[in-house]
Amino acid sequence: MEYLKIKNWDKWQTYRADRGQPPWIKIHRRLMRDPEWVSLSDAERGQLVGIWLLAADRDGVIPASTALIQKLSFMESEPNINKFIELGFICQNGVSVASERRQCDQPKAEAKAEKKRIEKKRIEHPDWLNLDLWKEFKKYRTQIKSPLTDHAEKLCISDLRKVMDKGHIQDDIINQTIMSGKWKSFYPVKQKFIEPGRVQPKEYVLEIPDNLPTPAEQRENIAKLKGLLSGVGKGE
Repeated sequence: MEYLKIKNWDKWQTYRADRGQPPWIKIHRRLMRDPEWVSLSDAERGQLVGIWLLAADRDGVIPASTALIQKLSFMESEPNINKFIELGFICQNGVSVASERRQCDQPKAEAKAEKKRIEKKRIEHPDWLNLDLWKEFKKYRTQIKSPLTDHAEKLCISDLRKVMDKGHIQDDIINQTIMSGKWKSFYPVKQKFIEPGRVQPKEYVLEIPDNLPTPAEQRENIAKLKGLLSGVGKGE
């Protein structure tokens, strides 16, 4: 079956690849000032929008059969495809709906604003973070089919800092998680994951002796101490 392609589809219909097929298409209001668009009748404009909706199913591609387009787009009559081709809305050779001046998905001002919004949303990594190794960790998370969201990345950085505060070295912590092949966050480092020649840091724990006096013995000792102190006060 032969196909036609909507001109410049990729330039003005932009979707995130990880979200699958989009439930909508974009129609920019600049069309209202386009001579070719204005020259169409109301019915033809409706048909063209229907063709764009159809094209969204195949990344800008539509069948070359007008009868099939009519059927798939639920039109009352067959569209005048040749007219749409002559006006530059459709390409015959699989070349890309609308010229750059006709239908631009994101004009320069909008594209610039979108870029700033994305940059502002980016996570600010702390100065102490080894960014090269962190990229390897993010790649590892993707490989185990658990890619980091922005929120998850912040939590992991927080977990990393907590383990580092216990005396463990950042590179060892991250490498241990990557080498585990399944861990999603960070934990105190086991000796086998530490580079040769490096001593594992100790975690200091307050140890309570087993031979502490019982409460009764403590009271007896306090009474004796008071007696001694009172004797000192009397000059004994």
